[in-house]
Amino acid sequence: KANYGDFFSIAVAGYPEGHPVVIGESGLCSEEDMEKEMAYLKEKIDAGGDYIITQLFYDNKHFFKFVERCQKIGITCPILPGMLPMQSLAGLKRMVDLCKTDVPADVMAKAESLKDDDVAFKQYGVDLTAAMIEELVAGGVKHMHYYTLNTTPSTFAIMKKLRHPHIVALYECIDDPVADSVYLVMQYVADGPIRKLSDDGTCAPMPVASVAAYAKQLASTLHFMHSSGV
Repeated sequence: KANYGDFFSIAVAGYPEGHPVVIGESGLCSEEDMEKEMAYLKEKIDAGGDYIITQLFYDNKHFFKFVERCQKIGITCPILPGMLPMQSLAGLKRMVDLCKTDVPADVMAKAESLKDDDVAFKQYGVDLTAAMIEELVAGGVKHMHYYTLNTTPSTFAIMKKLRHPHIVALYECIDDPVADSVYLVMQYVADGPIRKLSDDGTCAPMPVASVAAYAKQLASTLHFMHSSGV
């Protein structure tokens, strides 16, 4: 910030359940450690962080509680919930073990029951994430961060399931959705029409069809954004 001002937009990490290193064997972060976590997060925002992207979670109560904690200590920047659609039972367990994420008993039971049906498992991941997003939006959340991990079909399926008009229109324009298109789609949904700099120096909104074509054009040259998330 001292060198570049607002030239860059800076996102900082937030941990609704606490950072994995301070989550105990009980699976919980102590209140004392959580207060330290929040104080450190406030330092990051005060140092120039523009918005927060959270660690993945599978119970919205953790996110809403996290937002309350942020508000109480004066954090007013946007907070984007990190959404990771589950792809397989092994992958789910690997991620929750790594991040020490709480998974509700009914969610884990359902995941266990579908472990041998790849299609049904992925569909459950789509349905669960879409339901979580609907609840988050009802609670006032306006933007999401998708952890795609190089697997974008579920992300597209979630957006299509939510029936956002821009997503439906883009689906009609893109015959073969590609990973790099996810970034443009999400930017379009989050911020409205994508604006492209013209030769004369002006910025004009791009129509949906142009966004789709632009996404397909960029797909041949851009190979980032989808590897870690959107």
